[in-house]
Amino acid sequence: MALAPSVFLGPASQMVHLKPPLNRKKLVQILQFIYYAFRYGQDGANDPHSHSYSFSGLNTLQFDLRFAWKARLNSDIRLQVPLVGHETPGECEIHNGMHVFWSHRFILASRSPYFLAELRQLAEAERDGMISNDLQSLTLPSPPFTAISLSFILDFIYTGTLNFSNKTCDLEQAFAIYRGAKFLMIDSLLDEIRTRIAEVFLHGLFNSALPQEEYESLIECKWHRMVELGGCACEQCIARLPLILEFTLSGEVDDEMLRRGVRRAVVAMFGERWCSRGFAELPQYVSNIVLNDMKDYIAPDNFFPLLFASERGLRRLDNIRTIWRDAARILLIIVRDMLDAVLLAQPKLCFECEEWIKIMHADRVGEIGDIKVQGEETRWIFDAISRVFRKDEAQELFNVRMLRSTEILPISETAYLFQ
Repeated sequence: MALAPSVFLGPASQMVHLKPPLNRKKLVQILQFIYYAFRYGQDGANDPHSHSYSFSGLNTLQFDLRFAWKARLNSDIRLQVPLVGHETPGECEIHNGMHVFWSHRFILASRSPYFLAELRQLAEAERDGMISNDLQSLTLPSPPFTAISLSFILDFIYTGTLNFSNKTCDLEQAFAIYRGAKFLMIDSLLDEIRTRIAEVFLHGLFNSALPQEEYESLIECKWHRMVELGGCACEQCIARLPLILEFTLSGEVDDEMLRRGVRRAVVAMFGERWCSRGFAELPQYVSNIVLNDMKDYIAPDNFFPLLFASERGLRRLDNIRTIWRDAARILLIIVRDMLDAVLLAQPKLCFECEEWIKIMHADRVGEIGDIKVQGEETRWIFDAISRVFRKDEAQELFNVRMLRSTEILPISETAYLFQ
């Protein structure tokens, strides 16, 4: 009997009716080769169950499908994306102000619920005579689609991976691919592009797979442990992080795993890494979210590490002469003011924490550079005490200050406190 056309396809698909061979086993072998790229040796030619499954065969199938798409073999649908701005045609053609991509209905319908619904409606309209049986076009909106992002998405639809593309995928295109995958409801592509954003563009993402409660248990709410167990902080990651943060917090993206990983990364990069144009020019609502996240770590146990990080950031800004410097300084000072409030409210806990004990009992005999760093950090601590000491209600801090200075510091250094 002849093979009937797919339910997704209308008459315009030009589906060929095939007459199966008399040898049933041969038909099974052919179909298995088409769908699974199985290879048969001489022994397996007569036994469809004796074949071996090879990854190289899958690669061959992927390349063949991609070739069918690129060469427009029996294409039965055109996908269109509006031409926006000064976009270059790239690999697709331009027709009536549209980027045009040729494709196959059955592949689109099998990979995307969106395409399945749209092509089913198109097939029903053709069957009912509402539209002609000529080659039809399906127009996709822009945004979220661009010509380049749709090319990447179609590459994935036909091959199941983005690795076969010879195009360069930058961060902007990664965002466009994510939006397009969400629009088309292709979960596997969402997983792939999410992983690429986390691993390729941010070189790891602060245990984003862990729920927040488990993550806090892992780091024990210690900022320094967050930094130690975190991801990369190279110049590229610092430059990309504000862009990815803004993207994940936008209304068009609802990705809890990616969002919490990026927000953890921003907190862990507090200090000198906030001294960049990207952080300084974050929208106000994003900056407010970042500052609220910082509040979760403003505690006596984290007082000294965060104080030192803020001061190092402010010191770095002193050597920067750019228009965005003041905005970055404001963010650092806001966090430092939060730390001052903790010192004022809980001075005893601050000076009983492990970090302070390490500072006070550190070996003073060492390299000149080490002594210089210790002296700088000590000065920052005294500056924080001085800022808080100006307040009338700082009597408890004064008592702690007197006790700790005479108990641990040498007399010469204690005198510095009261200069």
